[in-house]
Parts: sequence; C-alpha cells; structure tokens
Amino acid sequence: MGVTANANTVRNNIVSSSLNDGFLADTSSGGNTILHNSSQLNGNLDAQDLSTGAGTAGTDNSWEADNCTTSSPSGLCHTAATTRIAAEHSKVTVTRGTPRRGRDNRHGPWRASHLDAEEEHL
Repeated sequence: MGVTANANTVRNNIVSSSLNDGFLADTSSGGNTILHNSSQLNGNLDAQDLSTGAGTAGTDNSWEADNCTTSSPSGLCHTAATTRIAAEHSKVTVTRGTPRRGRDNRHGPWRASHLDAEEEHL
C-alpha cells in the first residue's frame, strides 16, 4: 500500500524506455508540482495523472514545461517546452514533504503515491 504524496515538487528528471508509465500520479496524490521533466518512449504513457481537481488538464496537480509525447489526460505534455535538463539532474528532487535520497529511473516510473514511502520506484 502506498503513501499519499501531496505538496511536493518533482523536477529535472529524465525517464526513457520504462516498461510502464514514465510519470504516474495516483488518484490520492494532489497539490504536487511536476516541472521541467523529460519522459519519452515509455511502454504505456509518458505521463499519467489519475487525480481530479483544479490543476493541469483537470487533475489535482500542476504539470509545467514537461517534455513528453503521450499523456492521460491529454495536456500534461509540453513537447515544445524548452527544458533545462541535464543528466546529472536525473534524480528525483523533493523540495517539500519528506526528502528522500534520489535514485535513477532504472527500476520504473516515479509514482507520486509512493514518494514518501521507501522508494522502490524512485
């Protein structure tokens, strides 16, 4: 069972060729800001947000300047965005909530509902 992740900032991450979603925000995650990330060529979607609210594309989260191609709902990706992402920033950065050490994305996508738990997917 995951822990709800709220009011976090996730930025400057690169996800490529994940077997599932690149970035996934679960239904119980909200108030998060997901910005300046890159997600491409993933098995399912590059970005998926299952929350509902007044955020980007009717979600409960804010997606800003994320470079991706496929998303649900549509409107999470900004393929023309100028992103300032470098390989050395490919770790999850949490600026609010419970800080966790960064890990690369070899083990799967970022999952907002697991951000504060022991990070199997971070």
